[in-house]
Amino acid sequence: MNRIYPNTRRRGLISIEFISALLLILATLVLFLDVTAKRIRVANTLANDRAATRMAERTLLSMRRGGVTQGGAADGVTIRKLSDPAPVDHAWIEIEARIGPRSATLVGLVPVKEAP
Repeated sequence: MNRIYPNTRRRGLISIEFISALLLILATLVLFLDVTAKRIRVANTLANDRAATRMAERTLLSMRRGGVTQGGAADGVTIRKLSDPAPVDHAWIEIEARIGPRSATLVGLVPVKEAP
């Protein structure tokens, strides 16, 4: 109640304040959901980068041990011999691993008999 006008009520002002508070909460919620979605997308991108790097490293290690040739490489892995000079009985190779839209390239030294 109002002291000047004892019979009047403030219903309109209270409803405007309530609607304003709801709009503020809604805006905060939308902002939070957008930030969360972006964070999930970035985490998935980084996970694909790490997986592609691990795949390239596993292929290189397997070739050094004598286990993988070009035909035996995993899906999404491309192996290419480089023409750069290398130590005796070794060759430089480039391995490209691709997972989805992300890829990782690794250059390493393997025995000549394992090079493509």
